[in-house]
Amino acid sequence: MAEQAAPLEPCRPLPPPPCADHETYVVQVPKDQIYRVPPPENAALADHYRNQIKLRRQNRCPCFHVLRRLLLPVFLPLLLLTVAAIIFFACVRPTAPTFSVESLTVKKTSKSTTEYDFSVRVLNPSNRVGLSYAAGGHAVASHHGGGEFATGSTLGFFQPQGSTTDLKLVLRSGKSLKATSKALWIKLTAKFSVNTKIGVLQLWRMSLDVSCDMKVTGIDKKARISSQDCNSKLHS
Repeated sequence: MAEQAAPLEPCRPLPPPPCADHETYVVQVPKDQIYRVPPPENAALADHYRNQIKLRRQNRCPCFHVLRRLLLPVFLPLLLLTVAAIIFFACVRPTAPTFSVESLTVKKTSKSTTEYDFSVRVLNPSNRVGLSYAAGGHAVASHHGGGEFATGSTLGFFQPQGSTTDLKLVLRSGKSLKATSKALWIKLTAKFSVNTKIGVLQLWRMSLDVSCDMKVTGIDKKARISSQDCNSKLHS
């Protein structure tokens, strides 16, 4: 009997390669370093807007550019000068001087003329600005509730900053107040033209209005002022 062939052994599959170990990594990136690419439609929209702006600039009237180039050098210095003047005026703006009536003397200079001499003390409270008073201002004395009874002119003088000046206001009248021991209310008003000065620099001219309400006892040669209220105002 012929020898039988040995059966063939089936092929064994190759062993799988060794599996590598898988690890997970978490990478954190700051938000400000995340860059996104805009979609193409956004780029097309941006190009459209840029083209519209260019067309508007090209269609603008060329006279606008000419006017801007001509007027800018003119208005810019004017604007700077205006701002500088406002700042300067705010820093050196003078304060209204204060007035007080020290005494009143009544004189009969003639049969038809009576003279009223008011001794006035003036204080310039400003620590920067001197005041130059022009001569020829108008002064009036009147009754309370009645008409004026004496008029006169003011004298010119210069008052440095922070100084006090004694001023004489001489008013004359064709009428004389009746001598009485009763108290009378008299109103003294005066208008001055004042130039403001800083050192040798003369600034601007202003008007000064002064009003004093006085209670006077004894209208005779030496009247006595028992009370008073004086106000002054500087204005352009």
